[in-house]
Amino acid sequence: MNLKRGIAVGLCCAATVASAQEVVTLGTFGFQKVDIPPAGGVNLVGFNFTSDTPVYLEDVFGTNQLTQSNLPTLADKVYIWNGTSYDIYFQKADGSFYDVNSPSTPATTEIVSGMAMFLQSRSSASATNTITLSGAVLMTDSETNAIDGLITFSNPYPTPLDLNGTNVDWSGATKSSLPTLADKTYIWNPQKAGGAGYDSFFIKSDGKWYEVDSPSTLGQAVMPSGGGAFYSAKNAFTNEIIRPFSAD
Repeated sequence: MNLKRGIAVGLCCAATVASAQEVVTLGTFGFQKVDIPPAGGVNLVGFNFTSDTPVYLEDVFGTNQLTQSNLPTLADKVYIWNGTSYDIYFQKADGSFYDVNSPSTPATTEIVSGMAMFLQSRSSASATNTITLSGAVLMTDSETNAIDGLITFSNPYPTPLDLNGTNVDWSGATKSSLPTLADKTYIWNPQKAGGAGYDSFFIKSDGKWYEVDSPSTLGQAVMPSGGGAFYSAKNAFTNEIIRPFSAD
């Protein structure tokens, strides 16, 4: 699969995208500011918060952050990867979210910590919209994540996470000296030269992530707080992310 063509081009990602802005409070409650660029631009953002009760799209975005409309074409959109394709949602003036393919019935879509989603502005938007995601900061010692095929994911914790560091377990990943035979990670980079897109990495036998375009170069594979990524797995496995900060 050509990820850049199938995902980036499909979402009109040639538009300029501003970077996620790190504004986080460690403790019971935290918040994260992320940007949605104008003119139909997109940003792949991660949800870093948790809750004892289910969190839905309305809880994540509230009723006054996204552009609402009864017509999907005039509203901001949220793209959620379902493993095969995107489920696309927009918000009406009643505050509820609707699937663009079923715009008469409110959608019930749960958002969990470590989930990534694309946010896209309406095509007529003239300015970057900075919105705030908030909730309880995840303080558990570690989080596990099932990886199978092509999935979106994000750092569930509110600090940057180095995928080449000691806080992530890649023992189950498929490794190879050839990018075509190894698992790959595509980290969204709003500041990528030439326009927003993915920094692409593959995992070698040493368990480290290297640049796909320069296979001998150890990659700067850092998942920023509030950022999102895709993972392409040759075989299903479960990884573990250890909390990358002290709770003391």
